[in-house]
Amino acid sequence: MSDPLILPAKLDLSQAAALHGELVTRQGQDVTIDLSQVAHVGALCLQVLIAAARHAKSAGRTFRI
Repeated sequence: MSDPLILPAKLDLSQAAALHGELVTRQGQDVTIDLSQVAHVGALCLQVLIAAARHAKSAGRTFRI
């Protein structure tokens, strides 16, 4: 298992591409997301997280938040 992905306090439109890129690099691995510092999640970042969770599930991997 890889190290948890620690997300910043604000996940908005400006963070969506970077979040997607980081999750793509973790494809094929079990993923743990650390939201302990997050105070705001925008719709696009939420959509990226949901899509990554669905992809992990379909690949038989674990996606933990």
